[in-house]
Amino acid sequence: MVKIIYLSIYILIFSYFFPFLAMAQKNVKSAELYPARKGKEWGYMNKQREWIVHWGYDEVLPFAEERGAVKLDNKWGFVNMQGLAQISLRYDSVSSFSNGLAKVKQNKKEGFINKEAKVIVPIKYDKVKDFKEGLAAFQLQGKWGILNTQGAEITGNQYDYVGDCNEGLVLVNFSGKMGYLNKQGREIGSGYFYKSALDFKDGFAGVMINDKWGFIDKLGNEVVEPKYEQVRNFCEGLAAVKTGGMWGFIDKTGKEIIPCAYNDVLDFSEGLAAVISNDKWGYIDKTGRLIIPFRFTVATSFKSGFAGVMSKKWGIINSSAKEITEYRYDDLKFVGENLFAVKLNNKWGCIDANGIEVIPIKYTQIFEFQKGLAKVLSGKLYGYITKDGSEYFD
Repeated sequence: MVKIIYLSIYILIFSYFFPFLAMAQKNVKSAELYPARKGKEWGYMNKQREWIVHWGYDEVLPFAEERGAVKLDNKWGFVNMQGLAQISLRYDSVSSFSNGLAKVKQNKKEGFINKEAKVIVPIKYDKVKDFKEGLAAFQLQGKWGILNTQGAEITGNQYDYVGDCNEGLVLVNFSGKMGYLNKQGREIGSGYFYKSALDFKDGFAGVMINDKWGFIDKLGNEVVEPKYEQVRNFCEGLAAVKTGGMWGFIDKTGKEIIPCAYNDVLDFSEGLAAVISNDKWGYIDKTGRLIIPFRFTVATSFKSGFAGVMSKKWGIINSSAKEITEYRYDDLKFVGENLFAVKLNNKWGCIDANGIEVIPIKYTQIFEFQKGLAKVLSGKLYGYITKDGSEYFD
């Protein structure tokens, strides 16, 4: 009882008095505030590295929709752009706001709140997934169901699996069989009929019938006969299919556009697909013409006109096969916003599409950039950097 009283007093103090400890600044935009660390304490800085929300938190998340998630003494809440408490420290975990809602966890149960702290989805579920296309999956008593952004349950908790909503349809597993539900919770096509299935993409979904794969449309009609050993989703109008142990591509009518003659393939991206033959990777166009010869030990899909490839070491090429960098990196990955993270001597940095090192190779890890900001691991502590390499930690 004493602990409960103490926590209640603490929340009241946070809500009404802690805001005055924050450094206020008017008319600040979300994109101009960055999570910042001083020692092991967190707050928010502006682009000029001035403290707007003073350090003192155990952890913070990037601002989203003018709310920043903050953690203190194992409880999470939210502050506004001036550092004033908007939602008191009461949750065990939270996500950032998206489309006006944030996922929260309290007493081992999950739900969603709005920016005024009103509970929209009751905090009663064992687990809730993020919303996509206005729907989210929830788990209760070991089974899954679907709810909407108003908190209404579209289905009961009766499924063994519920995926995200893709193109208006949700993939579900009911008693070991896969099927699809529309946004009203009604089955399409033959109902729970498939041994395995993929999410919808480009208007079609791969489904398995009698151990063979084909494709259906959004009405559940069979558009490509189930005859393949394996399939992948359509990308840029073509889908990768496997037969006789080899891969090729078909169009949306089921016509074989590129013969199944490759040991493996990646999906088409920006008009090119990486394919492997005799243990070497190259790139073909949508007619099957070899554009970049088979010479790489590893290849990735093109992003923003560039792809990471490996030939003993990693480097970057453009769609004309021009080498943008030397093959000198131990590892490489696309981290968004036209940047590649590169690894050298167990440290990570970033290069741009011209091969210029824009972020020094000195970090233990670099995560994906989002809205110009990326989380990094520096030594044993995390921090945030911007695309120009500015650090918001010491």
